[in-house]
Amino acid sequence: MTKKILLALFSLLFALVAFAACGSGNTNGGAENTTTEAPAEPVEVLAVGDSLTLENWELTVDEVEFRDELRSGLMVFSPDGEDRAFAYVSVTITNRTEERRMMFPSLLQTPRQLVASLRYDDGGRILQVQVRGYGRAALDRAINANATIEAPLIFQVNAAMAESTQPLQLEIRTNAGETVGIFALR
Repeated sequence: MTKKILLALFSLLFALVAFAACGSGNTNGGAENTTTEAPAEPVEVLAVGDSLTLENWELTVDEVEFRDELRSGLMVFSPDGEDRAFAYVSVTITNRTEERRMMFPSLLQTPRQLVASLRYDDGGRILQVQVRGYGRAALDRAINANATIEAPLIFQVNAAMAESTQPLQLEIRTNAGETVGIFALR
């Protein structure tokens, strides 16, 4: 009796997987996709020291430096692995709303929330890291209404990137993938 039930369940599972596989693919009857979207407007590349204004936020990149470690009081934080460094991007952030908010939350829940990443010459991206116990960073930091803070955006990079002279940019994107700001860091 148990074998018959298991056989029936496996048969049902197989049938569901088979039907799901048949349902994937081109759903427009073989016609080519002829819809075109308007290309996104190019985003102006800002320099260190410039400010980016987005809806109710203002972000200024003050400076960028590469560090072998981070210090907070007696605590010392090192990057993960050998030949690694921290890219420490000092920013000033102003919250222009009447409520306490985070500019860079690590838990992204809406398409308009912001993500900061480093973009290097070959098109690759490096996302911010959260250094546990290092409370100064902008990631997950709540900013009071109508307040301004100075805080770093922290990224882990390989030592070769830290020592390179190749172009490096800070890219600000929405959770939906729209680039809303770029800063040339070098």
